[in-house]
Amino acid sequence: MKAYRQGELLFVPREIKDIEGLKKVLAEGKRTNVVAEGESSGHLHELADPTTATLIDVENAHVWIDNESPRFNNFQKVLHTERGTTIKHPDHADLELPGGTYYIRTQREYDEAMDMRVRD
Repeated sequence: MKAYRQGELLFVPREIKDIEGLKKVLAEGKRTNVVAEGESSGHLHELADPTTATLIDVENAHVWIDNESPRFNNFQKVLHTERGTTIKHPDHADLELPGGTYYIRTQREYDEAMDMRVRD
């Protein structure tokens, strides 16, 4: 499966086995339209049309999907779309995601002294 990137964000497609469990997590989760806020610019990565996808924040929640917690693998959000969706950001090209479930994380830069989040 192909991962997608927009600026500092990485969208990793996940094949979910427990669809009923995913539906429950999506229904009960903290919903948002904002995928992330650029750390240096303040510009938003956000859903172009919030009716095309469900986006939940899992960074500070105890969410379990397929017997694992996305946040234990440094994912901050989970996005699910049936038909596909578009992510907008003023400094990047629109990102077209096909239908599916995606775990989202902020990528990190590596330098020999320390690792840092990529700044947008």
